[in-house]
Amino acid sequence: MTSSQHQAWLFYMPLAKQAALLKDDLLEPVDRLLEDAPLIELVRHCLGSRSPASTRTGRPSMAPDRLLRCCVLKHLKGWSFRQLARELPCNLIYRQFTHFDAEATPDHSVFSRTFALLSPEVTEKIHQRVVGLARQKGVAKGHKMRTDTTAVESNVHFPTDAGSRASRTGGETSPAGDQPRGKIPERSQPATHVR
Repeated sequence: MTSSQHQAWLFYMPLAKQAALLKDDLLEPVDRLLEDAPLIELVRHCLGSRSPASTRTGRPSMAPDRLLRCCVLKHLKGWSFRQLARELPCNLIYRQFTHFDAEATPDHSVFSRTFALLSPEVTEKIHQRVVGLARQKGVAKGHKMRTDTTAVESNVHFPTDAGSRASRTGGETSPAGDQPRGKIPERSQPATHVR
């Protein structure tokens, strides 16, 4: 441990004692669920499968439990990677939840790259495991699961001339789209000649 890391821990410890008294009602039950060893091992295996020697060589990566907790925090709060990188250093509760404590937090680009390592199959396994644990421990009943998607396919109907003509005249247009159906009163006035 370097002297700057030691100083960070000396500064952090009194604050951590006070922060332990603060609770987040959303994160507290999730915190207990994420201490599951098979869940962390699943993330560790995914991180180790990047390349054949990634577990033995190269720079140290983000710890699997931190990656999992940061991923959960990001999705629970609905944040972007930049918001996660901005909020994490500022909030003691989030630091304790993600196990960063007094250590430096990664940049948003690190979060983006490491979250991309969790394939959709691994993410599905994580979700299945968390829902199973939540049902076992009574955190959730598991009968219904509500999801929210941000990208929804839809047929966009762009306005046409016939449709805009109908909305301007207040009536339906004929099948040809030329003449409105029904009698529309003439409201135009003849121009008068000014001398």
